[in-house]
Amino acid sequence: MLLLRGRSRITREAGAIRQTHDAAPGMLWLTPADSREDLIEISSPLPEALHVFLPATQFGSRGDGYNGDIDRLRYEGGFRDPLLEPINHASHALPAFRIDPKQDTGAQRP
Repeated sequence: MLLLRGRSRITREAGAIRQTHDAAPGMLWLTPADSREDLIEISSPLPEALHVFLPATQFGSRGDGYNGDIDRLRYEGGFRDPLLEPINHASHALPAFRIDPKQDTGAQRP
């Protein structure tokens, strides 16, 4: 999850790993596909967060048992990644995308 807007205190737990962080825009939380979170507590609502689910196949495999960087992915949270900062900044430049079902969009109907 990449927090785009809002502040909160987030506590989460998976197995013996417990993490608590003061969340601010631009912070990131990773959860490997084989992790099971036993607890997630959020002290206040998060108005905008980006959840990205990547299949292991996105990381590629060399055929020798090493599955690319997916083997090094850890249950980690409350950090910033300079490569993802532009996503956070760009999200604030775009208007919120909402569809009002009562409003005519101009699309032709059958």
